[in-house]
Amino acid sequence: MNFDRFKNIVDYNKSHKEEITEEIRDFYNKLGISKDENILRIDQIAREEFEKRNFVMIELPLKDKEIGAMAYKGDFWGYVFINSSLPKVTVNFALCHEFYHIFFHPDSFVNTVELFIEEHYFDDENEKKANLFAGTLLMPEISFCKMFELFRRNSENDIEIICKLMNYYESPYMATVIRCYELGLFDSDSGRVKSLINTEKSEIYLIFDKKWLDDKILKETRNDQFDKLMVMVDHFGEIEVNSGRLKEKSLNKIKANLSRIHKELV
Repeated sequence: MNFDRFKNIVDYNKSHKEEITEEIRDFYNKLGISKDENILRIDQIAREEFEKRNFVMIELPLKDKEIGAMAYKGDFWGYVFINSSLPKVTVNFALCHEFYHIFFHPDSFVNTVELFIEEHYFDDENEKKANLFAGTLLMPEISFCKMFELFRRNSENDIEIICKLMNYYESPYMATVIRCYELGLFDSDSGRVKSLINTEKSEIYLIFDKKWLDDKILKETRNDQFDKLMVMVDHFGEIEVNSGRLKEKSLNKIKANLSRIHKELV
């Protein structure tokens, strides 16, 4: 990511902080938990909350590693495909991003592809807000600032601080750097910024290893939950067919479409 791009993202996030903070508060209210609580297992929360809104979350090792998530809304169910070919930190960010779309823009959430590679931050207004929402949800301000100060006192350099924050919040590198700057935790010296945003992955792995951090979060999980999905579709499909709310022909079409998507993507 180049310096100007980074600066534009940080400036946008600062200017929309109050709006997203209000939506985060609304999000917590909908979950029925305090806004001061940290969500430790975003994947578990996501699955249950998506299902309440007729979306099923499935992890699949997609061939295309530039896709963080894909959403498909059929006539009966919606599906959120999370790319398990990406590191766990990126998957976490993708889940938080999808929360924004499903909670606040469900009508426009039909068939979409979300790119979550860290260098890709796009200009679409909803996508920028979804990224800001994801960063704010994954790295809550009060907690994040406290942990930043703790790690700063015990770290040799800026990159080590970022790596420790990544490990603590299971957040992507670039999203963590952006969060630090939008909260004003680092000074805006351009040389310092450029050093952080141009850090090589090998250096990040080196720090994780040196400081005994959990490098599993930097690796892909390769989870494939398609078989579980089809068992669930068979179960609920049979219930809906027996109740008369769904025709067997439609159920077979749903299953065929899902099988086709699985073959094309994995």
